[in-house]
Amino acid sequence: MLVKPKNKIECAIIFKTCIKCDLFLTISSARTNLTGSATPKGGLILSTSLLTSPELEIDLKNKQVRSPVGITLEDLRNKVLALSNKKYYYPVDPTSRHDAYVGGTLSCNASGFMPGIKGATRYWVKAIELLLPSGNLVNIQRNQYISKGGYFMLNEYGKISKIPVPTYKRPKIKNASGLYSDTGGVLDFVDLIIGSEGILGLIVSCTLGLTKY
Repeated sequence: MLVKPKNKIECAIIFKTCIKCDLFLTISSARTNLTGSATPKGGLILSTSLLTSPELEIDLKNKQVRSPVGITLEDLRNKVLALSNKKYYYPVDPTSRHDAYVGGTLSCNASGFMPGIKGATRYWVKAIELLLPSGNLVNIQRNQYISKGGYFMLNEYGKISKIPVPTYKRPKIKNASGLYSDTGGVLDFVDLIIGSEGILGLIVSCTLGLTKY
């Protein structure tokens, strides 16, 4: 069954329903990648195509933009250029930017032709609004939650969950090697979510950094 929620409240209701009814839930964006992440294993498919709020808002002073996840990356780039009078732009440039949704690029840490860490989505993410699998919503700023002792401790109304940080060594090349890791077990929670393919929750909005055009 396919569901198309229009806002984060509807998304939360769907998440909580799936938990109560023990249903599989697959998050689907624009389906431009080759990872198989849009292929369901039964249950529900949640399409992010109607998640077009909050309205895109640019902050020129801090060189960043708050964006919904259900718009294409090309729409984001064009709106930023228009709102900044072509002074700033969002530089991540995957080949699928005309078709890929912003949420999808966050989920797979999309990258393009720019070399180094600045070419990938993760580098530019300043904050995310994340719907946890339980249906609870959290707002996460970069540098706000850092793992300790190799774990994140998640407290949801008194229920404590211990989330381990992946510690495998990452290759020093462009790769899509799964959940972000740190051999020392020290990680920013934002970095853990970016590139996690939606298995840790649903990003419903984001704040992204900009650079001069």
